[in-house]
Amino acid sequence: MTGVQTCALPILDGTFTEHQITKEKWKTASPGNLKQVFVTDSAICYISSKYGNEAHPKKKAEEKLILFKVQLDGYKEKKINLKLPKLTTEPKKTDFWYYKDHDEEGIYFASLFEDKAGKGIEFSCNIVKMSYNGILLKETKISIKKEGIARVNQWKIILDKENSSIYICALEQLKLNVKENDQRNLSITKYDYDGNMIWGNKIEGLSAGNGYLPIDLFIQKNQDIHLELKGRNIQVIWEFTSKGESIKNYSTNLTEIVDRKSVV
Repeated sequence: MTGVQTCALPILDGTFTEHQITKEKWKTASPGNLKQVFVTDSAICYISSKYGNEAHPKKKAEEKLILFKVQLDGYKEKKINLKLPKLTTEPKKTDFWYYKDHDEEGIYFASLFEDKAGKGIEFSCNIVKMSYNGILLKETKISIKKEGIARVNQWKIILDKENSSIYICALEQLKLNVKENDQRNLSITKYDYDGNMIWGNKIEGLSAGNGYLPIDLFIQKNQDIHLELKGRNIQVIWEFTSKGESIKNYSTNLTEIVDRKSVV
């Protein structure tokens, strides 16, 4: 990305002002690919890769991330090299560090690795928290082995920052060659920030031929977990307590809803 980058910055009175990052500074700030833009109480933040190799099967192992900040008070610009841990698993099977969330103390990044292991799969999730000065504050490593699973179609990782918890969901495919009447499992596991498993639960018997959309999970105000999965013809919702106990589950046949709405 070159040229002048203009950002609209919020002011305390609810209005906005424009700030321009010059061509020369923007080349320095975003030499690779712009990955994320977000605003804190004190700055607007841009995260970019250094070389643009975050998707390369081999070169991603040497990739770096850069944080470029524009302070809301005075619009001072600052570039920070993020000292993320180096990838230790096979680069081709590992996702490079990507933005996950942020708070006023720092930025959360995640890196995922998946490979076959015997008659199942092996999965690892590394989550780090970096300060706005580029220093590593916290690193969490989670390793998962699943037996009798051909592959995982989806992984979903949610950070519960208020309760220092991590939720990992997996849509599991039991056979390599899927037929319409085959089934899948949906697992949900809760971990603490040290990588210790707190509880796990699993929903079995999902139709494999439903063309599922991305898993949706959020934490409700009472700390109950709301897990939702939509497919081509179905929408299924599960709710759990913060201790992993099932509260309720219900499903809706979307085809029937469409048919009913189309009746005049």
